[in-house]
Amino acid sequence: MNEPSSFSVALPNEIATAHLMADLALLVGPGDTITLSGDLGAGKTTAARAMIRYLAGDEAYEVPSPTFTLTQTYDLPPYPVLHADLYRIADATELEEIGLSPLPEGTLALIEWPERAPEAMPDNRI
Repeated sequence: MNEPSSFSVALPNEIATAHLMADLALLVGPGDTITLSGDLGAGKTTAARAMIRYLAGDEAYEVPSPTFTLTQTYDLPPYPVLHADLYRIADATELEEIGLSPLPEGTLALIEWPERAPEAMPDNRI
């Protein structure tokens, strides 16, 4: 497996994060995977929440962190979105138990802490 290319961006606030994720939402669709990495408090959940709210067309849309549930699924009008947080998994073998192996077809997947199961992440991802 080739190491995927990545990019890092420092954004000054949540508004800038929401704008970036809205722009990115225009480029992705069902079947795509976006992985979000960074230290605790880096803004991974904030970024995922912003994209989900953009796709829902509702800035107040309830988007809880999946830290304890591990996954949250949203049946949004354009297509379903899966938001996962892998921080608490030990390795990729646990992904099948939580419905992430394989990733659901026709769903946009937003995955925090992909480095916890790198071998299970699609090569073709953002």
